Amino acid sequence: MNQTYSDWSINNKEYWDIMAIEYDQLYLDQWSNLENRFIGAEMEKLNLNGCRILDLGCGTGLGYSLCAKNDNIDFIGLDCSIEMLKQFNKNYPLVKLINASMSDLSQFDSGYFDVIISTFTALSYADDIGLTIAQMNRILKPEGKVLLSVMSKWSLRRLLNFKFGKKEHYKTRKSKHKKYTYAWVFSPKEIKKLFLKYNFKNIDVRGYNAFSGIMILQKPWLWPTSRKLGKLLPFLSHELIVTFKNESHV
Repeated sequence: MNQTYSDWSINNKEYWDIMAIEYDQLYLDQWSNLENRFIGAEMEKLNLNGCRILDLGCGTGLGYSLCAKNDNIDFIGLDCSIEMLKQFNKNYPLVKLINASMSDLSQFDSGYFDVIISTFTALSYADDIGLTIAQMNRILKPEGKVLLSVMSKWSLRRLLNFKFGKKEHYKTRKSKHKKYTYAWVFSPKEIKKLFLKYNFKNIDVRGYNAFSGIMILQKPWLWPTSRKLGKLLPFLSHELIVTFKNESHV
């Protein structure tokens, strides 16, 4: 893929606009519920009460729903797809939403957020991921916290499909549309190196879910095995969880 950032952005906006109406219906199964419970538990570790939170690639509001058990939060959702935000607004009409690219965070002051999240591989869809990470560093408070998720380059799903490049044409699981979204993929070392480049410290990269995206293996009784395999061999996980504190704010 030799597309420009502009091509990437236009393509992905079109893809997620198409997916918006049916998106929530694709994730009502038991496997998705197990994934949601895991990410929800990760969010609880962040102690979100009283925090100002930015959700990059907020979609239809799943990230917000996992944060919302904390009554005292100031939440802003940002997404490139206006149709996804319309669905978000239907689900949660009082939440502040912004239609913009992840790499365009210029509307926020430096040190504005306590927490930035970008879950369920959303960060992989950023048009300019280097600029996105640099802007995250700028708008995060000193000692700010982050919970992110990117696609793993050497995931079991990709290996079984003979996909080895650093980018992917990705389709949401169970979707029957021909169109795809562009996605960056990373090894654990690559994603850690990228964040170090933009002055983030105390980075923790983990795998947790090796069978995601492989429909024949997405059985609830296989969830413990998927978790253990992803934890033992993170690169085999469908997604990599990235958490850290921002101790070198610039």
